[in-house]
Amino acid sequence: MAIAYESFKLHTTPEKFYIEACGDGANDVLAIDRVSTEIILTVKKDIPPSAVTRPICGIMGTIRLVAGMYLIIITKKKKVGDLFGHTIWKATEFDIISYKKTVLHLTDNQDYTLKFGNWKGIENYWHGGAATITESLGDEVWGVVWKMNISDLQSLDKQESVEMGMYSPLEVTVETEEGELSCRTYKMNECVVTATSPQYKQRLVQRYRRPVRLFSSPCRTGASWESKEIR
Repeated sequence: MAIAYESFKLHTTPEKFYIEACGDGANDVLAIDRVSTEIILTVKKDIPPSAVTRPICGIMGTIRLVAGMYLIIITKKKKVGDLFGHTIWKATEFDIISYKKTVLHLTDNQDYTLKFGNWKGIENYWHGGAATITESLGDEVWGVVWKMNISDLQSLDKQESVEMGMYSPLEVTVETEEGELSCRTYKMNECVVTATSPQYKQRLVQRYRRPVRLFSSPCRTGASWESKEIR
């Protein structure tokens, strides 16, 4: 008979994710290989002491995006009722974590700034302004570089609605600790500046509070390539 758990711990190492069930007598651990994506059931003693640990409410599953596989975790929940003696929970907040441990690099993009707005003033699913990069002498934008294969370029253009004319590809030079990189980003066309929604703002603030995973999912201004990947 399967056992239901209400809380978990996520242990992260460069090689694997370990999802530990929390409860009296619980010893089950789900191990996910970040390279092969293999999933196995193991026990607590197999969790490395060096793993970074955080409490979570559960896992939603996995998703394949342009940059690869991501783990979707539930970070907050609230009780909505009871059914046959069991508590019914509603997942309220989520996070996604890249399987690839080298997908992100902090970068400094000079003479640009980040603005929020809507394409032609049309409201989007965020119900507020979405992010776009724009030229601004003397300013700088901090973001990330995504290493992707050139074969994924068409998919990313589609994600950014390039064919609709919503965004246009933009080649920029960014500074990193490893030197300058020629990268690709996206700029909103006919942008009507407007305030972002509380939900979108909260999501950005959460990311900036955890700079190690800044923009851990593909975003308007964060999807770029190292120049050697797009030749």
